[in-house]
Amino acid sequence: MNRIFSAMLAVLLIISLIGCGGRDNSDDKTPSVPSRPGYWSELKVSADALCNKYVSADTKVRVSGIINDINPIIEPSLSDFYYEYRRTESDSLTAIGIEGLPVLLSFCERETASKGDPLYRSLLSGVFFAICRTDIKEIETTEELSSDEDGELTVKFYRYAEKRIAEIMASDKSTAEKISELRHFGILSIPEVRAEIDKGNKGFEAYFTAIGVHLSVPEFMNFMADPNSEETTDQRYDKIKVSEGSEGFDYKIWLGENEKALDTFFKFMNEYSAE
Repeated sequence: MNRIFSAMLAVLLIISLIGCGGRDNSDDKTPSVPSRPGYWSELKVSADALCNKYVSADTKVRVSGIINDINPIIEPSLSDFYYEYRRTESDSLTAIGIEGLPVLLSFCERETASKGDPLYRSLLSGVFFAICRTDIKEIETTEELSSDEDGELTVKFYRYAEKRIAEIMASDKSTAEKISELRHFGILSIPEVRAEIDKGNKGFEAYFTAIGVHLSVPEFMNFMADPNSEETTDQRYDKIKVSEGSEGFDYKIWLGENEKALDTFFKFMNEYSAE
């Protein structure tokens, strides 16, 4: 009996050593998404790897501190999670700013696995869309985005936005009509809008108040995340563009203050969402 027991232990030890060797990728210099089930494993590069490439250490520490400071109580009965469900925590998270969005997405990857709660990721994603000045509920009604339940919406939406923004810009619609459609994509349309302004189309200068960058993110979400409102997204955006602070707003100052953060964000997202 002792011989049999010893033999079994030897076999288990060999299997364990083989398994550990298979997981050791320390010599692999190619950044990849950590092993996990679902959509994240399909991405070419992890958010953590891209944060190391594009985001400063100070920013990572600051943003990580803000995210770790929240401890939302999420009702298990919820099927999804919107910004307004935990308004205090969501408002606090917006302090990460545009520069913190890459770090936020790295939390979406890591925290999904460690917490085992997809609703926590939904909370983080909701803040991502708020800072981008989009509306998550409007996004989720788009069949092309909602058809794949396993897909990560932040990445899918960015890919979808790139395609739709190009289509809108290439159309023969008026500048006002284009702004009305582009505003659903918030800051994601800024590179194309700036290119048009540089060409001399000053009508696109109205885009910045149309997406509410004259407001703080919590102020913007006062319009977009009112659970008692029956207004459409377009009606909410119409109120935003004439809200307090819009008159006399200088978009050039805002761009100057956010130039570096926007540049980092777009570089990060272009590489992160690459197919």
